[in-house]
Amino acid sequence: MRAASAFYGNEADEHNVNSRYTVESVQLLGESEAHLPRALRYELKKLIGDKFHPSTLEDLAGRIRKELRARSVVQKLERGSDPNQVRVVLEVSYIKHRVDAAPTHLVYHSRQGMSGDAMATVEGFKIGVVTSADDSVERYSGMIAGYEKALMNDRVRLGFQFEAYHQQWNSNTLVALKDAPDVPGEYRNRLVYTPEMTLELMPGLTWQTGVRMTNFQKQFPAARTESANSMINTLRYQKAWEDAGFGRQTLNADYSLRAATSLLASDYAYARQQWALNYLFEQGKNQVSAGFSGGTISGKAPLFDRFVLGNTTTLRGWDKYAIAPLGGNRMFYGSVEFRHRSHLAAFYDTGAVWDGGRTMEVRHSAGIGVRSPNFFCFVAFPIKEGRLEPQLMTGVSF
Repeated sequence: MRAASAFYGNEADEHNVNSRYTVESVQLLGESEAHLPRALRYELKKLIGDKFHPSTLEDLAGRIRKELRARSVVQKLERGSDPNQVRVVLEVSYIKHRVDAAPTHLVYHSRQGMSGDAMATVEGFKIGVVTSADDSVERYSGMIAGYEKALMNDRVRLGFQFEAYHQQWNSNTLVALKDAPDVPGEYRNRLVYTPEMTLELMPGLTWQTGVRMTNFQKQFPAARTESANSMINTLRYQKAWEDAGFGRQTLNADYSLRAATSLLASDYAYARQQWALNYLFEQGKNQVSAGFSGGTISGKAPLFDRFVLGNTTTLRGWDKYAIAPLGGNRMFYGSVEFRHRSHLAAFYDTGAVWDGGRTMEVRHSAGIGVRSPNFFCFVAFPIKEGRLEPQLMTGVSF
């Protein structure tokens, strides 16, 4: 089906369509964008702010159908908020009871080992396994199961997710806990129940809200089950635009709040806030990206909710157990990365993670390597006195 003819007329008008109409938004129905490879998600976002080209849209629809093994990807256009803008809708449909299974990502850190997950989805249901030492104080391994339902042309999504993890602890963390009686101790396993709802408030702006119920079995001084039950809220904003002769720019911003309270029968009371801002500039095949994030926790949070730096995405080159083996309740992080058209890349990171009332130590790192939409490999160096201790980090996304 010709996308242009569905809304504006025949193919003879294609030149006028291209020169007149701008893409206001792109929406994927029948499937979550999270199930697309990063490269395809990126190309969908690049459409926003560009002139409408039917051939480009048809090519993307075909690649999405092939990647998702869908029966069809139907292209639809809707009138935008401005007479010169259109909204693009790609509606994915499957053969009934289609099962999709594939690893979603694998990453390796020379000090912290391998992390990754694999998921299977069918008719809105998902189930998968995960092992990760990359984004928390501990290494956790276990399973994830959930269900998501899209309503109102995907402007509302209702979901429920269950997670069950077993923990492994680094020796540096266990030693540090002995000298930190104010930090909640280690636990053997963790169960998480999360009902949530996502609303599209306006093009580019979404609000995710729900409840996260976490039960975990403490090991000391005696085995017992505790809970950290919290309200969760996340605002996300994305905008992309392009100036003729200058380049393309993309801005992503989000704010999240987890508030654990006794009103939800929680044994812990704390508020965890985090901010993140990322900017990408592209000219030709060269890219410069810059990002900043910060966070604060008021109250006493369990180890799984404390901030960490020093992994494959933050303060690259540092080992998180050398920086803060217990994580921290304060954090800031900044990064700048340049990527050349040949996929060569170089970065500079800076940041700190600490506990309020204690001395903050800012650290720096730099590295070089290669990056493509689905792969990265970096050699990163912590900037400090003494000998160089390079770290190898690599990862692949599917």
